[in-house]
Amino acid sequence: MIEFLKSILVIVKILQDIKVLLERWEASREGVVVQDAVVWIDASDVKRLLNVSDATIYRRRTEGAWVCRKVGGKWFYLKSSL
Repeated sequence: MIEFLKSILVIVKILQDIKVLLERWEASREGVVVQDAVVWIDASDVKRLLNVSDATIYRRRTEGAWVCRKVGGKWFYLKSSL
């Protein structure tokens, strides 16, 4: 009986670890906003995707080169416009 309970505790610990990993994965994906099959990405994703600096992102945004929207104090860029 004690071995069975130890096995259950191990399984519970594994499930907790999986939950933490899924929460981290979901948090990392929050930068992507999908709306009506249109993909909006945040500045960190633009930097990673295009390998550009913050200054380049700012300059391209102010030039109007990319379609972007500010939502809750954070800029999002239409991926197809990059």
